[in-house]
Amino acid sequence: MQFIRDRLIDHSSSPARQLFVSLLIVAGGGGILMMAATTAGLWVSGIEPAILEDLSMSATVQEKAFLMYLLAMQELVFFIIPSLVILSAIEPGGLRGCSPCRAPGLQGLILAVLASLMLLPVTWFLGRLNSEVVLSGIFSGASEWINEKEEIIGTVFDLIMSGSGFVSFLTSLLVIAILPALGEELLFRGVIQRILGRLSRSGHAAVWITAVLFSAVHLQFLGFLPRLALGAVFGYMFLWSGNIWLPVAAHFINNAVSVAGEFLRGQDAVTAEDVWTPGSELLSAALPMGLLILVLVLMKRAYSGGSEDSGMDIK
Repeated sequence: MQFIRDRLIDHSSSPARQLFVSLLIVAGGGGILMMAATTAGLWVSGIEPAILEDLSMSATVQEKAFLMYLLAMQELVFFIIPSLVILSAIEPGGLRGCSPCRAPGLQGLILAVLASLMLLPVTWFLGRLNSEVVLSGIFSGASEWINEKEEIIGTVFDLIMSGSGFVSFLTSLLVIAILPALGEELLFRGVIQRILGRLSRSGHAAVWITAVLFSAVHLQFLGFLPRLALGAVFGYMFLWSGNIWLPVAAHFINNAVSVAGEFLRGQDAVTAEDVWTPGSELLSAALPMGLLILVLVLMKRAYSGGSEDSGMDIK
């Protein structure tokens, strides 16, 4: 920590230097740690390395556990650990003086939860709209690659959610909701968006550039638009409040609802007839969109302009 602060970046470094070193820490440090974690996991579990060629084919209990271990380690080494290292370097008071990490107020948390619930039908509509994009002609190869990757990711998700029982539910919640909400928000909003805000001197530009990066890094083309919307809303939550825990809470709710829904379907607690199916997708998303805008306006008014330390123009 001290080496990075003394030799690479600190709170007085230029935003461009902070961004470059931060990406280097994430890609380089995360890559090294991930290789070490994967090697250690293979050695301890005794699983053949060939499983890494196609994780979607994992079927045994041991292989499923190894897959969940890899997903958890991915969040730790590429998001949580690098973010904490970077924040300890660029915050004037280190992690203990991290201004965006202070405890959030109850009002802000309630508004963040409401916004995340209103986002669900909106992102559902955007996902359906996104899925209508058909690549053809010279992009036919890309279309095949996109569909193949989406199928693999869907298979991995189904595999993770294939367990039964409360322990399996909690494990899935940890891997799919808790760790991603914490790690991705720390990195994208707590680090990248703040640095981009100082670099561009525009909070709005920082929000949208970060949202694009946030969506793109998931490598799911058919989910690009809904994740872009999620990234933008989480970004404005942080921009206006200056508190990282609000987007973390909203991110968690969004992911946890998916986990809970899949778990209930797997337990036959809900059936196809129980699932809400709107007659008009656009009209069904319009009301939640209006309520979402209202909640965000209330959130903006509830705060006095975000954190001064964020370095963003929030006008």
